[in-house]
Amino acid sequence: MQTKTGSMTTLEAHNLIKTGREKNRIELEHFVASAGEITTLIGPSGSGKSTLMRLLAGLEPPDAGHIAFANNSDPLSQKQLQTYSTLVMQQPVAIKGTVLFNCMLAPLFKGISKPDSKAIAMDCLRKVGLADLAQVSAKKLSGGELVRLALARALAKDADILLLDEATANLDPSNIERIESVIKQEAAVGKIVLIVTHNLAQAQRIGNSTAFIYEGKLICQDASDAVNAEHSNELVRDFVSGRLIY
Repeated sequence: MQTKTGSMTTLEAHNLIKTGREKNRIELEHFVASAGEITTLIGPSGSGKSTLMRLLAGLEPPDAGHIAFANNSDPLSQKQLQTYSTLVMQQPVAIKGTVLFNCMLAPLFKGISKPDSKAIAMDCLRKVGLADLAQVSAKKLSGGELVRLALARALAKDADILLLDEATANLDPSNIERIESVIKQEAAVGKIVLIVTHNLAQAQRIGNSTAFIYEGKLICQDASDAVNAEHSNELVRDFVSGRLIY
């Protein structure tokens, strides 16, 4: 797939630094997320995973370094990142209005007609199992339903980069399976998909590659099935084995 810039959509971060907080700092020499694959991010709480996601989404500027598509030397601005990406946060919120209206906003903002935006939104709601709640006030949704609505909104935007920060943490097993299936479909059509998860089984189950971040640094980025208790890096072995104290 190609982005709106015409470059192959392998996203790279170079010498990326974000400071100013005791925790959640980032200092990454190089990080890569490839199109058509699911990249999972693991690591202790406060290690900088969510900070990295906000940088990739263009919600915060880095203090140093840059983010770019491969084969394109021009750094992506915050505005470009906001255009090319969509982020589902750990605790998403809904605006006033129905579930359907919430999901229609992204295509409407892109200039798509109201009937077509409605059709797009309903398709996305069906994917996440919320079609029956389309006319319900979004403010009445449960925590798990809000997460699924946030994912439906992200799907409706149809961005090149899908960023998910603990997007299945509050879901029951059947909905986790549903959402993982949707995520796989997004990667299969050539999108860049990144997922922050504390569920190591999930990282190995759906991830093509897994990045382990510790104290703001990228300790390793390998094939997901290789990030296990027999990994060559001692920190990785301790983390996945539950021995890492933090």
